[in-house]
Amino acid sequence: MSMLVCGSSNANVMAWPSVSCISVNSFIMLLASLIRYKRNFYRFFNQNHRPTMNIKTLALTLLCLIPLGCEEEQQADAKAEVLRPVKTLTVSSVKQGLKRELPGVVDALKKADLSFRVSGKLEALKVNEGDVVKLGQVLAQLDKTDYKIQLQSSQASYDQAQADFKRAKELIKKNYLSSSEFDNLKAKAATASANLKATKNNLAYTTLYAPFSGLIAKRYIENFEDIGTTQPIFTLQDLSAYTVKVDVPESFMLSVSEKDASNIFATFESIPNKTFPLQFKESATQADQSTKTYEVTFTMAADRNHNILPGMTVSVLGETNQANSALPLRIFVPASAVQEDAKARFVYLAKRVSEHEGVVQRIPVTTGHLSEFGIEVLTGLNDGDSVVIAGISKMHDGLRVKLLNEE
Repeated sequence: MSMLVCGSSNANVMAWPSVSCISVNSFIMLLASLIRYKRNFYRFFNQNHRPTMNIKTLALTLLCLIPLGCEEEQQADAKAEVLRPVKTLTVSSVKQGLKRELPGVVDALKKADLSFRVSGKLEALKVNEGDVVKLGQVLAQLDKTDYKIQLQSSQASYDQAQADFKRAKELIKKNYLSSSEFDNLKAKAATASANLKATKNNLAYTTLYAPFSGLIAKRYIENFEDIGTTQPIFTLQDLSAYTVKVDVPESFMLSVSEKDASNIFATFESIPNKTFPLQFKESATQADQSTKTYEVTFTMAADRNHNILPGMTVSVLGETNQANSALPLRIFVPASAVQEDAKARFVYLAKRVSEHEGVVQRIPVTTGHLSEFGIEVLTGLNDGDSVVIAGISKMHDGLRVKLLNEE
């Protein structure tokens, strides 16, 4: 057993086991034991040759050794500091077609809310909701009685005005009529003619016709109701094809153009394993004030095997043409690697200082959209940067870390 020698260098030596670092409580217990067995120490040595080191001297020696042993242990602990392990990803830019999935809404190719251009009592409803109608088909009819009476009155006024004007033309030739009187009769004839045409039109407006072939999607009134001018009667939809409207974020609009779009199609959750090709129709150039998105409209051919109706939700999937050599190089990282605080979004880089050690550096970034490749980093990262992707908690600038195998 290793021994610690205390006292002078003469033969009167006392040995004790070495101590590296002892607690205060342990020291007190040891000192009490020494005092307790004091007599035994004296019996151990003969009375004429007492030890040169008494109990007090031994206690002071042990007390002096305590901080030395503790200091050595603390230095050993500092040397054995454990570095936090992190996993990194070396980023590289790729030329990748931009993929995106956005929600959309199906609408009819054409639709119109139909109404009468005159008021009156509804006399007949010729169709019901869900009926398929043809161009020019009668849909509803107002009571014509009052309009027929107005037509008769207008016709009589017209006939009288035309007869007066005809006589005036003969009288003006013979100078039996002044020019002012002739002009007055001529104006009355023109007014009567215009009133007659308006009355005929009003009579015709008592019948509601289909402006195009389609489906009666909605009926808003019941028969025999009093109908006001422009009051909606039916909603007519043309379902020979469909439109799909999508709200596109501004970041996506900046990255694509109409000629770059390809392989755009729609899918329905209730129709698995089937896609519906889409064709670009038009795009709004003014963003919605609340959502900051642009409405893009596509056309989709009708599918008679499925009962697709306006108002249904759809997923629109598209990708820019990967063969386009003008596609920019893009960087993607796992979404979990991007952190955010009150100042900005940022990532942590691991700058290698040795084979297995690195120093953490915080780098602000701007990000794009989220895809199956991860989140796109628009600015802040370069090819070859090592981004910390695991072990990010409680990380800060300047932290030394242990580098695990890169991905």
